[in-house]
This record gives sequence, C-alpha cells and structure tokens, in this order.
Amino acid sequence: YVSDGRELLARISQSLAPEDGELLMRHAHTLKGSSRNMGADTVAEIAGELEAKAGHAEVAELTALSQRLEAAFEATLPL
Repeated sequence: YVSDGRELLARISQSLAPEDGELLMRHAHTLKGSSRNMGADTVAEIAGELEAKAGHAEVAELTALSQRLEAAFEATLPL
C-alpha cells in the first residue's frame, strides 16, 4: 500500500491539468479503493473528492485537494 500509494500520489500530482482529467480520475479512484481496503478512510474520502472533481474544478482547487490527500496519506503511515 505504501509504495503503490506514493506512486499514485506522484501520478495524481502530474495529472492536475484540465486535459488530464481522465487520468486524474483513474488514479484518484485507484487510491480511494486501496485506501478503503486498508481502513484509511480519510485518504479514501479526499481521493473520492478529487476523483469527483477531476476535469471540472480549477487547477488551484485540485492542487489543494492533492496536497490534503498527500498529508492525509502520510499521516496514516506508521512512524
């Protein structure tokens, strides 16, 4: 989960432009599902928001969500 999640976060960060909405939606959806399976509900919730807004929201809003997602992901990891 950790290495795959970090890879997905990197892909999400690279897919924030409006023309990459389909990619962003797919990456966010994948992270949402794996996070739900791991019990990382906050990560799953934010990934779901990002998935829903992919291709529709302003880049600044998507960037802020992506940053929240990354922080939530890191907060779920063991020390």
